[in-house]
Amino acid sequence: IFTSVGMHEITLDASNDKTSQIYKSAITVQSDTNLRILSNVKLGINSAHNNNTIGAMFSTATRQVYKANEINDQNSSLIDIAFQGLNSNLAYNRFVSPDQVQNFGFTALKNAQSTIFVNSQNLCNCGLNFTEAQFDAMVNDIPIKSLNISYSAGGEQQFGLAYPRIILFKTQDGRKGGIKI
Repeated sequence: IFTSVGMHEITLDASNDKTSQIYKSAITVQSDTNLRILSNVKLGINSAHNNNTIGAMFSTATRQVYKANEINDQNSSLIDIAFQGLNSNLAYNRFVSPDQVQNFGFTALKNAQSTIFVNSQNLCNCGLNFTEAQFDAMVNDIPIKSLNISYSAGGEQQFGLAYPRIILFKTQDGRKGGIKI
């Protein structure tokens, strides 16, 4: 266990009745930025999710997209992002709280989490203006940590084909994040 940032040497010493080998390598332990970057996460529209072709639900804990047939009593409480896409041209979209998915064409999730989403910063009248440039420049969680992401902040807003777009969210356990589309 390494508790300090920097270069550390690790040694593997293996032996059996015939021989012994030692392997050494250097590793770099970097500081914790509280920033988790996931790229190319693909979420499907409601009909794709319900037909089990492309999932519309995501867990930041497991870092996995779930289709309808993959959700069960054990993993449904881990889902903290749900995407509602109403049609294949993606003109009407929004992220919805997992504890509200039954109101948006999905089957209710057992022990569902609550996540607050700001689907449209420009329509929410909530004072949030977190730009694509700010998102791209993040090297730690400080820029997003101070944002006031609250339930009244435009969670029901839909978004259409104006991209790129930054969706802000806050999970039930207080983690804040951004989704760049």
